[in-house]
Amino acid sequence: MGYRVEAIWQPFRNSRYAGGRIMSARKSNLERIDWAIFKLDIKPDERVLEIGYGPGIALGKMMTHLTTGMIWGTDRSKLMFRQAGKRNVTWIKTGRMKLFLGSVASLPVPDFPFDKALDINSFQFWERPVESLIHLRKALKSGAMVELVHQPRNPGATDQDAREAGEKFSSVLRAAGFLNVVVDINVMKPVAAVCIQGYNP
Repeated sequence: MGYRVEAIWQPFRNSRYAGGRIMSARKSNLERIDWAIFKLDIKPDERVLEIGYGPGIALGKMMTHLTTGMIWGTDRSKLMFRQAGKRNVTWIKTGRMKLFLGSVASLPVPDFPFDKALDINSFQFWERPVESLIHLRKALKSGAMVELVHQPRNPGATDQDAREAGEKFSSVLRAAGFLNVVVDINVMKPVAAVCIQGYNP
């Protein structure tokens, strides 16, 4: 999916959708988001990109860590685009947050490179992940960090599924040219979450 004219958020009506409400309220989702942001270690002046921002919870939480920095977000779901925009309208009006509708493969390369990029539980849905990560590198500073956080949510998921996802995702990062890839696991309920970090050469 490419970017559309409506890429910069505009107010929408009727944005209360069940999926976003569940994602916003589920305790394990909020714990996973908090852990992901802790691992990202955002500095006050950094430029951050979130891929697959969903209803925009992490976007708002990350903004509280910034003073002069800014955030871009991209998501392929129009419903999430609407909900995230409504939730973060104050930040968007200041110009310090911009939301886009589209895949990471279509992300426009900004005039400024990002210091960090975050994906929480959407990397498994990326189309052509190696090629998309290579495109993402064009939008990142040299030495910038990309962080993939994943908590399996399929029925019957186990901690081993999280570990296997960590191995798979780290292999994809390396194939795309990221260096110093590390994997960390957080034992939490209902199933463990895994964090994979790599650095742009």
